Amino acid sequence: MAVEKSIRIDKEVVEYASKNLPLEERKEFEAFLRSMTEGNTIIVSSLSILSDKADELIKVINCVLTHEVDLWIANTGMLINKNTRMAEIFPLLNNLRDEGKEQSRQTGRPKGSQSTSKFDVYHAQIVSLLSQGLSVSAISRELEVSRSSLKDYIASRNIKRVGRRGRQVD
Repeated sequence: MAVEKSIRIDKEVVEYASKNLPLEERKEFEAFLRSMTEGNTIIVSSLSILSDKADELIKVINCVLTHEVDLWIANTGMLINKNTRMAEIFPLLNNLRDEGKEQSRQTGRPKGSQSTSKFDVYHAQIVSLLSQGLSVSAISRELEVSRSSLKDYIASRNIKRVGRRGRQVD
């Protein structure tokens, strides 16, 4: 979508907190929303990426509108901004409700999603230590965790080891 709409992507943001938590408990995401300024653009694959709950989505959309940010929803090709009429947003919220009903019939974790991990709190530290050239064994000793579990976490999150000169090492 970014290429199609000639939108330059400056930064990719990944949230590790559950989208099912209230916005007030998603501190990093809340800080990200507050950091948005007029003229910024957010692109999401679907509206449900932001939250599964309509009241939380309304808060996010309100924040987007207040900060005069463009919100592109890739799966519908829709742009939400200060010029969007509420009558255009309501069907999206209704679709979200319908998706929620469909998902409630499914069991287990949605295909392609990641479970939370006890290592998520160490994520930035792990990336930093890997970039400094420390081995997985050394990092596991420093964090006092199992080396094999840490190795699995690094693989599941696709965290590449980065050598001292910035080259990726497997």
